[in-house]
Amino acid sequence: MGDEGKILDIKTADLKATAPVFHDQSEALGTALGTLAASLAKAGAAWGDDEPGKEFYAKYGRSSPRSRSPQASSRRAWLASTQR
Repeated sequence: MGDEGKILDIKTADLKATAPVFHDQSEALGTALGTLAASLAKAGAAWGDDEPGKEFYAKYGRSSPRSRSPQASSRRAWLASTQR
């Protein structure tokens, strides 16, 4: 904490100096995410056609309630937008 009761001492110049680095890192992270998503899509399903695989798919596959959640839809939309 600062002497004047300040919790953070952030100056506009500090933010401006950091912005290019933050931007570069966010682009690198987006690229890495796109590469990961493409690799996972190429690898195919994470389950088999046997009974345990069918049970896994029923719980975690695309048709599950979890994958239809607004959060999952938002993640898919964001991921699709990064791959254009």
